[in-house]
Amino acid sequence: MSFIKKYFKIEHLALFVILFLSTVLIVLLTPESNRFSLRYQHGEPWSQDVLYAPFDFPVYKTNEELISEKKQAIESQFPIYTFKKVSLENKNFILANSEKVISENLNNDLNEIILNSYETGVISDTLINRSIILVKNGEESIINTDKLIRRTELKKKIRNLLPDSLFNVFNVPEENVFFNKEETNKRINNAISNILPIDYWVKQNSRIIAKGEIVQGDKLKVLDSLNRNYVKNSDVKDRLISKISKGAIIYVLLLAFYLYIKKFNGALLLINKNIIFILFNTLLFICLGIFFSYSYPDYILIIPFVIYSLILQSFFSTRLALFCSVLVTLVISLNVLNPLIFITQQILISIVALTSNAKIYNRANLFLVVVKILIISTIIWISFSLFSDADFTIKWEKLGQIVISSILVLMIYPLIYAYEKVFNMTSDISLLELGDTNAPLLKRLSNEAPGTFHHSLNVANIAEYLASEIGANSMLVRVGALYHDIGKISNPTLFIENQTNGINPHDDLAPKESASIIINHILLGVELAKEYNIPDRIIDFIRTHHGDSLVKYFYHKNKELDPNTVKENFSYPGPKPFSKETALLMISDSIEAASKSVQQPTAQKFDRLVETVIDGHLNSGQFDNSDLTLKEIKKVKLLIKKKLNSIYHVRIEYPE
Repeated sequence: MSFIKKYFKIEHLALFVILFLSTVLIVLLTPESNRFSLRYQHGEPWSQDVLYAPFDFPVYKTNEELISEKKQAIESQFPIYTFKKVSLENKNFILANSEKVISENLNNDLNEIILNSYETGVISDTLINRSIILVKNGEESIINTDKLIRRTELKKKIRNLLPDSLFNVFNVPEENVFFNKEETNKRINNAISNILPIDYWVKQNSRIIAKGEIVQGDKLKVLDSLNRNYVKNSDVKDRLISKISKGAIIYVLLLAFYLYIKKFNGALLLINKNIIFILFNTLLFICLGIFFSYSYPDYILIIPFVIYSLILQSFFSTRLALFCSVLVTLVISLNVLNPLIFITQQILISIVALTSNAKIYNRANLFLVVVKILIISTIIWISFSLFSDADFTIKWEKLGQIVISSILVLMIYPLIYAYEKVFNMTSDISLLELGDTNAPLLKRLSNEAPGTFHHSLNVANIAEYLASEIGANSMLVRVGALYHDIGKISNPTLFIENQTNGINPHDDLAPKESASIIINHILLGVELAKEYNIPDRIIDFIRTHHGDSLVKYFYHKNKELDPNTVKENFSYPGPKPFSKETALLMISDSIEAASKSVQQPTAQKFDRLVETVIDGHLNSGQFDNSDLTLKEIKKVKLLIKKKLNSIYHVRIEYPE
């Protein structure tokens, strides 16, 4: 029962539900497929063994073939024209207001011409010469329109018989052969409906394609048809198994994603917007990959999936970005045509981009990353093509996609800016702006507490140096160091670095009151940072740079007065540092402050100081929640000793 309570808490259940819903969303967005479906790509060699037909199946015509047959069906249908019989009895060919009368012979000749023309068929002048189906007296016949009488032609014959005075008032007869649009469309639709989608049948055990043959032409059509028949012939059970199995793989990957973050970046899960941000981007790029892998499989190379890695690196850490990139790549690879090529390419590109782009705020560095991505992508594509295709030829379309994908990486800047505004988060680019010493709050610190400002600059230099040497975010720790003591602005003279007249107000205060003032600069700093809209990412350095350590001087001073002194009253509120960067700030802050009290500094004194201060923090558990390893702590000791010796090196005493 205790096991169930431990691992099935409400928050864990909610998380499992979120991961489950995310899995369902991904599976639903994946088009209908079958677990036996084939993997191939147009224009690429068949990389598997000889493929034989597993069953009898029809080969479907391609869209181009169906369009061509439809066009032929339309062109093969003659338009339908209907013959309308016209009676000439009592026909008045002379206008009613005419006073002239034509002779009987002329009238007979006129009637004969008109009668013969109507018996043959009078058509519109606009009808082009072509074959038509003429429906006359219920019978159909195929004739050419040049066998019929055009209205203009009839008009000329009448003109030759009548004088001008009579022709000008003569009503030229209308045509009696009319286009039957309804019947024509009906026959065209019938012809189209008779077009069969099946080209021919492939018998079971017939050879379809051998290893190394190029997937194109008729072989491509047969493979496409076989895939369609796999899906068509699969029953509900097969489809359900396919979806469940794919969903299970995706769920396990997402669960591994959560467990990794909880183990190595647990602090991220304490902030809801971090969870939402990571999950949103993960689902966005997974869905984008699935969409292109099914709708435009030949253009999957054009999508710059490495942007996902760079975004996470900008807001969090390189290690988290790389792990998430691998996870997203694995999920998308379940749907692409060549998963091995896709996985290899995306992981290598991510590694190159993340290890080369430690300073995203450096524009020149980003352009260099784009060039590296372009080179790596090209090498991978050419290598796999040479490996699988004996008759390798350069496909400029693929190279063009790689070039476009690499250039699209430059979209990282506007994307980061948009994410900062939407999610209220801070990237390294914003850190560069916050680290400007002319920023409002830092300007105020330099004016009102110059000693503290100078101390912060020294701490920033030391912390930045340490971070760059052990692979932490040097820009983040530098900015955090610049702001870590801003709470001292409220009453700067109560802190020794700002006491220039030799008067220490704490000499007149009780130790407990002095300790309260010292401790309170943490809370005041947090409030001041929020007032100036300093991001939470920086406020974390203010809250953690002393952890829950003891204000030793005033604690021991008060203990001399009261042996029952409680440590909690002389301890900082915490929390303890929970990242490499916050732990490095604690070390740098403590060492820099302590180094000021060293009289006649020597290398040996600094060595003892560094060992004492860092071991003190380590033994009191200040680094328990950070991911700073013992190996890194050992390296930090060596680095900070070297740094202190360079700062406080003995100068030559020049004669006056």
